[in-house]
Amino acid sequence: MSMVDVLGVVSVISHVSSLRTRGRQAEVMKRTVTISNARFTVPHSNRDTGPTVDVVLWGERATSFPAEQVHRDSGSSPQIIIFVGTLVRSYADNVSLSGGSSCKWYINALVPEVNALRASAESNHRPVIWDQGKVAAESIIVAVPEHKKLKDIKYLHPFENKKKEWLVIVKVLKIDRSWWYNACKNALGQPNHTVTRTSAPIIPVTPSDRLPQGQLLYVSPCF
Repeated sequence: MSMVDVLGVVSVISHVSSLRTRGRQAEVMKRTVTISNARFTVPHSNRDTGPTVDVVLWGERATSFPAEQVHRDSGSSPQIIIFVGTLVRSYADNVSLSGGSSCKWYINALVPEVNALRASAESNHRPVIWDQGKVAAESIIVAVPEHKKLKDIKYLHPFENKKKEWLVIVKVLKIDRSWWYNACKNALGQPNHTVTRTSAPIIPVTPSDRLPQGQLLYVSPCF
């Protein structure tokens, strides 16, 4: 799953809304920013998204976006924005971009691409529109998990966080020794010859049961 950067003119902004997603108890905040003349780049490919594309911001990214300032400044000039670190999503054949905790934005940045887009947009410039309709229309969209770093979830107990979802992107460069998933308080993340419970038989675990290099996961026999 690759991160995508996008450049465009802000045309529509929705207010922050709350959304309760499947499998979650808490609500998540979201805001949609529609940009026109949008271009986004994925590795090894430049693609034109067409007239507009929605960037859906989640959680803290939704609430911290300077919507009022962008709306106010758009009264005098086009507001050119660069979103960095978004993910491509498709809903009913429509492409949108999702911005979680790793998403950042740069408004009217002093770079040649922004200057060129501003020059082409000034002749047809219109102020940013507040869109109330997107709140209802987007309620069926399932929120993407929040982005986390590996260090943030490394010591979390999986059975105590069953209903929580995060997105962690990991690149494995080298595996020089076997390792174990810390899924059980009895096994404690290491091979155990007598991991058992009253209702389960004793299952011996020997050193030969280790996974060879290149395989990532060892699940202890815990019931």
